[in-house]
Amino acid sequence: MTTKQFIETTFIHQVGELVQTMPYIAFMTMGIGIEFMGKCLNAGNWHEEGVSRKRFEEAINNLASFSNYRHLIGKQSQFDLYGSLRCGLAHAAAPKFPLTLSSKKEMANLTVHSNNQRVNLRCEDFYADFKAAWEELFLMGSPVAEKLGQPFLFVPDYENGNLVGSTPITHSLAK
Repeated sequence: MTTKQFIETTFIHQVGELVQTMPYIAFMTMGIGIEFMGKCLNAGNWHEEGVSRKRFEEAINNLASFSNYRHLIGKQSQFDLYGSLRCGLAHAAAPKFPLTLSSKKEMANLTVHSNNQRVNLRCEDFYADFKAAWEELFLMGSPVAEKLGQPFLFVPDYENGNLVGSTPITHSLAK
């Protein structure tokens, strides 16, 4: 499976399903996915340490689909989208204080509320921008195109003593 196939399956198709059924888990995955976008934009290795914030913010700053979120990034922002969304959900399973999350007919996306102390993200709107950012990334030339075309993931299994990629995770990723 190439990097692009992994993205299409996991970050676009499967997260799209989660948005409709489990929006909270979709937010968790999108926060991590934005950092992954930054890694796709960068020639560095996938497991480079100490650059999570940098990669997350590179994706927000360099993809036009995220232009409405640029004022929310950086430690200088009272909302600090990286710290509040990505780190809050990845490390504590809850967004940090300045961020609220909604879905469907709840509070609108990017609504600043609570005496200008908090900002809300609505899952469906955020996902539309997230998906558009991936599609934008897919249209980029070198070196992004090369990174997207590289082999990325293989989940091995054994059948009749032979190594094959047929585990349930491999099947779900290959759909």
